[in-house]
Amino acid sequence: MGRPALMRTLEESLHLCREGRIKEFAAGFVTTMINHYHVEQTGLGRTHQKLLFRQVSRLDEAECERFLQNTQRLIDFKGFDKYPQCPTLVATGEYDHFTLPCENAAFALRCSRSTFALIHNADHMSIFSRREGTCRLFYHFLTGRPLTSGKDFQVMNRVAMVTMERRISPRLVPIRNGACILKTESGEKIAARIDDINFFGTRLSLKENRTLDLNERNLELQIDSIGVSLSVHVLEQDDDQLRGHFIHIDLQTAEQFRQYLNDDSYFMDQQPLALFEEELVADIAG
Repeated sequence: MGRPALMRTLEESLHLCREGRIKEFAAGFVTTMINHYHVEQTGLGRTHQKLLFRQVSRLDEAECERFLQNTQRLIDFKGFDKYPQCPTLVATGEYDHFTLPCENAAFALRCSRSTFALIHNADHMSIFSRREGTCRLFYHFLTGRPLTSGKDFQVMNRVAMVTMERRISPRLVPIRNGACILKTESGEKIAARIDDINFFGTRLSLKENRTLDLNERNLELQIDSIGVSLSVHVLEQDDDQLRGHFIHIDLQTAEQFRQYLNDDSYFMDQQPLALFEEELVADIAG
């Protein structure tokens, strides 16, 4: 494991569950398992989200304890000492933001006889969103049938696995970039500028010289243009620049934020930025 954003998500879920904040814990669980930004592609919309939220919010004491134990094991896991030598199938949804496709590919590369498949239009919940294709993939592997790319999944070669893009959602640059970080316990506000943002996190520039505690849990990012506040955790800070990770603890707010991200009128055109990056790389290479 070890990815800072994932570790922070797991740690916060432990806190919320132990504190008995079950509704917030359930919302965080749903937005971790289901990639909200890509629900149009996966089909896991509000009905699926509500059903999963209801199921998690009704966990009894014993089920909560099992969750705490399993999550703590994930946090404590230091990595594999050795990898499978037998035929091994590694599969993930192309929009999985809990265990990123590139992380699954990295594991598959370490297995001597692995097959890595990327399930189309699926996230971490591929068995629900793409049940038929996912089951077909598993069935063909277990019965020794050849696996070939098709409409349900793509079997990737080692070159494609090594060069896989890490980011699965674009970083958007808002036109109106005003924001502030709110310390919810004290009410203190720190003015900031949003440099880029997506459903899972943001990069900010603080408008004053402040150092934030990386272990602070009670922070919110208030986005001026839409009046939405999101629970944010600081992952790193360099002078006035910081990188924050969102943990969504309210489904209604998460949906409002998703709609904001999908409204092009709020953001700069991404194509010129992409062309500029390509030209910059070409200049450096040349």
